[in-house]
Amino acid sequence: MIKGVIFDIDGIIVDSEPLHMEALIESIKKEVCDSIEVKEDELIGLTLDETIRKFGIEDSKNQGIKDATLKYYIEKLSEKLIRKDMKKLWMSLIKKNIKFGCVSTAEMKICQANVNLLGIGDKKKVPIVALESVEKSKPHPLPYLTMLNMLNLKADEVIVLEDSDIGISAAVSAGIRDVYAWPHNLSTSQKYNQAKKVISDLRDVEFFNNIMN
Repeated sequence: MIKGVIFDIDGIIVDSEPLHMEALIESIKKEVCDSIEVKEDELIGLTLDETIRKFGIEDSKNQGIKDATLKYYIEKLSEKLIRKDMKKLWMSLIKKNIKFGCVSTAEMKICQANVNLLGIGDKKKVPIVALESVEKSKPHPLPYLTMLNMLNLKADEVIVLEDSDIGISAAVSAGIRDVYAWPHNLSTSQKYNQAKKVISDLRDVEFFNNIMN
């Protein structure tokens, strides 16, 4: 029986991946060089540190790029990035007293900013496992195992919603089988072989459709 839901954040509750790429590219241009090439769809699910390393930038520049990227992202973040029906789903979960939380490879500051967009702070404090919360990030199962413990639920009692193969692998490795992939415009390089189902709308998940009706 499903008793809870675990959400990835970037790309799932908010369509924020393009903004993350924009923030990173602008920061690299400012800190390192004016011209860079990037295959945005190949960076989905990576931590910011892992993404920066993909560009082969010297370590001494990393912190400056990270700080500039986070600042740019927070300044540009807006409610228009919330994915379709996500706030309605969260309000339905709250109303029906169904547990839920978020697991991300992003820093807590970014996670909290994204969650705050949904404006439910007066109704529920959403538990978050962020980059700093655990010693190992996705695709290691630890972030999902940590969230299961926080929710006091078993692996077969939750649904997971992810947008990356890295995140799906982490959830499956934690023993979770009801893992759904919800693609977006930058998901083209993702295979989703381990997902139970690839959806195009939240209502494609029967559990979500039932509680939102």
